[in-house]
Amino acid sequence: MNRPLSPDAKAILEALKPEATAISAKTQADLWIKLGVATFSIVLIGGFALIMAQITQASSTANANSDKIDRLTENVTLLVAASQTMQTELTKRGGWMDGQDMYSEQSRLKDQEHDQRLKALEAHQ
Repeated sequence: MNRPLSPDAKAILEALKPEATAISAKTQADLWIKLGVATFSIVLIGGFALIMAQITQASSTANANSDKIDRLTENVTLLVAASQTMQTELTKRGGWMDGQDMYSEQSRLKDQEHDQRLKALEAHQ
């Protein structure tokens, strides 16, 4: 697990030692703090940008879903209107809501009349 460092890594570590850079430990600590603050700022800004991108995506998804809901509502409204029209038409034809079933009675009478005409035609032949 403890592999020896590459020559480049050794050179970097040597260059970062306070003795090699000829800066004091306090100055080096200040630089590390500034580097930490800069890194934190970059991460914070990146996180904020990511959150804003997610909010934008959620907003456009919500708008698309809102359009779909609007179209669905329009279709349901048309369906309800058509259903009411059909119910009104059926009520006019036969009073089916009162249990009278007059439409079926009219159909039966028309069928009976048709059968009588057919028999009359067959009798003439």
